[in-house]
Amino acid sequence: MLENSKKVRPWRTAVAEAAVASNVRVREGDVELVAVVRFVRPLSHFRTNGEVKPSAALRPGRSDSDKLLRAILDALTGVAYHDDRQVACVAIERVWCGQGEAPGATISIRGCDAAGQWSYTPAV
Repeated sequence: MLENSKKVRPWRTAVAEAAVASNVRVREGDVELVAVVRFVRPLSHFRTNGEVKPSAALRPGRSDSDKLLRAILDALTGVAYHDDRQVACVAIERVWCGQGEAPGATISIRGCDAAGQWSYTPAV
């Protein structure tokens, strides 16, 4: 499958490099993955006094969650797991950066428990 976006390759590289820098280890067996991807709000969302306009979008909508997730899963293959087929449970959330936060993603990976139980609480 070929990617049309020129941003995908650098994103995958950045995700893989961040995982390596965080000492992520390759896991055996099924894993669950939770990703919260942060985007910078456009200036058009703000009033001149710096407040967010009531009409501003609550969540970023420009990037498809499935495409973001695919890039993350591919980036972590060979870094956090052997193959993305090991990812049995997944959640992804798109949010605006909070004050002082940089755009990017927070990604958590852990082994699935024996019963396959899994829960996700979205960021507030």
